Amino acid sequence: MKGRYIFYVLILTYLTSLTVAAGGIQPVILPSTASTSPLNPYPYGLYNFYSDLTSLYDVGFISTPFDIALEGDRILYVVIGPEQSFSEAEAGYIADLLNSGRIDLLLSDETNISNSILTELGIEVDGRIMVLKDVFDESRYISRIDCGSLGGGFISKSSYVSVIPPESEVLCRGDGIFIVDGEVISNPPIAVRIILDSGSEILVIADSSICTNFMYSSSWWNIEGNKGLCMEFVNLLLGDDYDTIIFDIGHYIGSQFMIPIITDYIIKSIIILQVIIGFVLNIMGPFLYPFIVFASLLVIGTYIDVFRVGYKKVSDPTLEAMVSRIIKEYTHRFNSVELFLGLNIKWFRRFLI
Repeated sequence: MKGRYIFYVLILTYLTSLTVAAGGIQPVILPSTASTSPLNPYPYGLYNFYSDLTSLYDVGFISTPFDIALEGDRILYVVIGPEQSFSEAEAGYIADLLNSGRIDLLLSDETNISNSILTELGIEVDGRIMVLKDVFDESRYISRIDCGSLGGGFISKSSYVSVIPPESEVLCRGDGIFIVDGEVISNPPIAVRIILDSGSEILVIADSSICTNFMYSSSWWNIEGNKGLCMEFVNLLLGDDYDTIIFDIGHYIGSQFMIPIITDYIIKSIIILQVIIGFVLNIMGPFLYPFIVFASLLVIGTYIDVFRVGYKKVSDPTLEAMVSRIIKEYTHRFNSVELFLGLNIKWFRRFLI
């Protein structure tokens, strides 16, 4: 028994050394399958977009904007479809980064979750209604934008509003007709480009689904795919003097483990392995699902065992909640896993750990 614990300690020591070598310690956040997190390879995630950018630029992710130093080379900070609000301190810090010219911001959000960021700059978003207050000079002032319900064919068109005269209103009805100062326009503004006095730019996109996996690549429901459009958004903000892109991963709903030992490198490896396993499963057929799920749960039980031994603060109810969530996640993905819901969770936890 002692030998097994020594083995666990060696594994944890090795992972921790990888963490230090990779340049920092971050909490582990495994996104929900319905999350728009860049670490989610499922349809609603952003992993395809994130992965393609890694082959072109220096790309990473952070859990909090405080990980970005106030001084340094300029970077592009990407926030798409956040599911949890930024704190007042975080929003203020992002505003400081923008006002100092440290970052540009790509913000794609059709909800008001990002309000805390934008209000620090005098910008408010309420659903798809955007109001820019008069903190900018007239050439950069947009009095009102109401983009209504975005969808249909124009989601793949690359158009944005850079400059609109003061007093102008841009309205978008649900049928896709755009109106500027009472005049119907055919080239819809799905995004707004804002240039601050510091030189930093913000591109606010009125729909967070544009760059998600199911819209990003070509498919029968979106023949052209949005890859070109998403890359155009990035190219619009990236200058010639920098090529670093940082994604936010700290404001999504998911399972956050209590020990901070997994870094960018390790999570990427896990995601790649997950994609490979998914590809194999698609080839081998659904009859393998119950066996794979059972094996996965055994592996997860081993990890829980490590957490319980090494970290006394992890209580039994927490372990039960983790196992329960894991079962529900797998049940959501595979109908065959409904069998496991018939097991008493306390018995199942004892079996695993």
